[in-house]
Amino acid sequence: MGIVPDVCFGAAPPDLEAAVTGNNLLWYNAASNGTGSPNPPAISTDVAGTSQVWVSQTTATCESPRALLTYTIVDLPVAPSVTDTVHVCLNNPVPDLANFANGTDLKWYSDTNTTGSNLSPTFDTSMPTYFNYRVSQTVNGCEGPATDMVVQVNSLALSGEQVYEVDEGNAVRIPLSTETAPDINTPLSVAWKDINGNVVGTDLTLIHTPAESTTYLAEVTTAEGCFQTYPV
Repeated sequence: MGIVPDVCFGAAPPDLEAAVTGNNLLWYNAASNGTGSPNPPAISTDVAGTSQVWVSQTTATCESPRALLTYTIVDLPVAPSVTDTVHVCLNNPVPDLANFANGTDLKWYSDTNTTGSNLSPTFDTSMPTYFNYRVSQTVNGCEGPATDMVVQVNSLALSGEQVYEVDEGNAVRIPLSTETAPDINTPLSVAWKDINGNVVGTDLTLIHTPAESTTYLAEVTTAEGCFQTYPV
């Protein structure tokens, strides 16, 4: 019995003759009966599965028994499931993108790396932007189709006055401005805290009546998890 290396779906067909040693070969599609062909059968790799073929050799006028060859067309794995958009905050460490993909033996592609790499991509988090990647998985030596993944580097900036004067017993109004990128419409979670850590407001504009001269701290978090504070 000969051994033919497995080949992947859609790849070049296996070389049956390379698995056989003999002279004046005749190829058959059954273990008995039928007429042999001097040419090996044409193999399509567009159908996955295991197939068999038989081959004999002829010396002088004597034909040998037929030997069985088995070959397998290995189906491709499905594209890995991924987090469609991975959010990273400005200047934070680059995460391992493999943690956001579910697959085996992952291979990463980008606009600048079209040959692929088994190493998780690295990228610059110093400015708000997008990065586009594609990732595939390989199972049983066969690489499947790739899935798109977007990495979004998010920034959050806070601004406003930091010193206010108000008459005793009156409320102070403290507006806070925000700037987010690249998504300028991201929802925000706001918590204004007094000097004791008590939450005294949850809007971007704080209206509060202090008992005495004091400080406030605004804590703002984007929907993507980016966090900034602003003292007043």
